[in-house]
Amino acid sequence: MGTSIECFIPKEKDYSTKEIQKKFKTLYEDLSAEFLQIEINGQFIRETSGNWRIQIVTSENEPEYILGEGDGFELRIYKNVVILSCIERIGSFYREDQNISSSLYRIFSAFAKEFRDSNLMLIASGGVGDTDHIGDMAYYGNADFEELCQKMRELHGEPTKELKQLSEIIWYFQD
Repeated sequence: MGTSIECFIPKEKDYSTKEIQKKFKTLYEDLSAEFLQIEINGQFIRETSGNWRIQIVTSENEPEYILGEGDGFELRIYKNVVILSCIERIGSFYREDQNISSSLYRIFSAFAKEFRDSNLMLIASGGVGDTDHIGDMAYYGNADFEELCQKMRELHGEPTKELKQLSEIIWYFQD
């Protein structure tokens, strides 16, 4: 079932860390009902505040990127791709007893819209190796979204276009 949810989107817009901080605060206010739904019914997110820590990560032998953390989510902004992860499990999209699928989807979609003009989005289970390779491609190889989707097809076959099918198909694709 994976240990997290990872959402990959093409990076079509650039912002400073201060601009990202402001946008995320506004998104949190706009999506407060969704965050509350996840607090109440989710397995791992228990308290949200809208306070995100945003920083530029630099290392001597590694590419620079922007990292954001808050409210059970993590954001990594690479050269060509943005990855938004959530500590809730991928099963949250198909387990009806949790009742958070639509809230999670609205949060992922709203965050994604801040970095892209298209509707492109890839969602898969993180933490079990399903997305490790494409995450490395985005970080170390500056791969673009299309290259990541191509690699997912090579590794895992065709995606689903229905979130509820993530119990049977490794990844979801929205175009």
